[in-house]
Amino acid sequence: MCDADYRVIPQVCNMPGSVHDARILRESDIFTDFEGPARPLDGIILGDSRYMIQQWLLTPYANPHIEAQERFNLAHASTHGIIERSFLHNRYLEKKLPLPACGDAIITSSCRRRIISVCTMLRNIVIRRGVKWPI
Repeated sequence: MCDADYRVIPQVCNMPGSVHDARILRESDIFTDFEGPARPLDGIILGDSRYMIQQWLLTPYANPHIEAQERFNLAHASTHGIIERSFLHNRYLEKKLPLPACGDAIITSSCRRRIISVCTMLRNIVIRRGVKWPI
């Protein structure tokens, strides 16, 4: 997840990249928190059509029948595009931030998660300081 400024909140990096976002959300602490009496964020979450329906999670209309639903879907797609651009930022960083050569060493999944966590924190700091992304 990310906010409107592309900052990642919260970070979940204990699943492979091929796992769909909806499953990651469903199995995360944020899902449990939003289902509880005190929500962790003031607002709602946008998800694509593969997300489950929740009171705090907006998904697009599957088959919009009226103009208002079509307009909603357009606005949803435009706003949901923030997360797609956030993924582009991550890919850009991966290319620009090469890991030191490890020779034959194997990076464990635990180490990989820590590297991702640190990169995400650094990325959020850069965004908070107002540095513009080159993409």
